Amino acid sequence: ADYDWNRDIINLKKSYSSVKEFIITVLHEIDHATDRKKMGAKRYEKEYTQSGQDAENKGRDFHDDNAFEEKAEKWARKEYSRKWKQKFK
Repeated sequence: ADYDWNRDIINLKKSYSSVKEFIITVLHEIDHATDRKKMGAKRYEKEYTQSGQDAENKGRDFHDDNAFEEKAEKWARKEYSRKWKQKFK
């Protein structure tokens, strides 16, 4: 999945390997949308891009090692464990 911060749209894949993967993915993208709402689209894009560039400057991956991606993934997994896991056992 991905989040289009210019249009404020979450794009999902057609299928996921599990309900858990689907929920964590949606939560991850919601975290991005929440950041964009708080920061505004222009500031979000600027800070996300800078974070990706910082990762690249350290020899890491723009997307996978981006602090925004790491934060969104951590929040999504915590939120899944806290609120959603018990609903899908």
